[in-house]
Amino acid sequence: MRTRALQLWKQFLAVSSIIALSACATIHPGETGEAVGPENISGLVVSAESIENKPAQAFQLIEVTFENTKDDWIRINHIELYNPNSSENKVSAIVGADLKTWTEAMKYKMSMDSHNDDMVKSALLGTGYALAAGNGKDSNAAAVGVAMMVGTVAWAVTDSIKFGLDQATQSEKVPENHLYRSFAVPGKMFMRRWLLVNRPSGQVIKNLVLLVETLEGQKEYVQIKL
Repeated sequence: MRTRALQLWKQFLAVSSIIALSACATIHPGETGEAVGPENISGLVVSAESIENKPAQAFQLIEVTFENTKDDWIRINHIELYNPNSSENKVSAIVGADLKTWTEAMKYKMSMDSHNDDMVKSALLGTGYALAAGNGKDSNAAAVGVAMMVGTVAWAVTDSIKFGLDQATQSEKVPENHLYRSFAVPGKMFMRRWLLVNRPSGQVIKNLVLLVETLEGQKEYVQIKL
């Protein structure tokens, strides 16, 4: 009886650790940034990853995650891509009519890919459930099953940001979930925003610097190694 209880406890710890790791990956799927300069925003953790990044293309789609580790809300009033050498470094954010045109093209591309993509995710979720709900004899299989299920949910979160691209209109420079729109991050939670960057063809952006400013006037320069 004692041996069985010990086995169940070990299985619980294994699954719990995988869930914890997967949860962290869900919040910050990309690279975590660090504040550069004398100022920083207390409790704010920023990360980013490239979603669409083909060297032959003249753009790079970046998803940025903002985590609030404090209990109080963080209200972000202004964000911009920081590029002090714009004359030499031909990198800029795409907004307005150009963003609308790219959005329409991206919607067509994603609609073509969505069927196979959904089938793959459904298969992964189903496999994860089957492993997690097994007969309990294989704790490793159960742990992998839980990790697959959590990972698939994280994948869906990323997709929800990507499919929000169709909110762009001709009347506004950026849509509601764009990085350049003001937003708030509730205490102990996170938000995701995206940015489309124009770059010279063949060049990949590996160093992203953002200027973040809160409604209260706090500022922070965040450097993220993509």
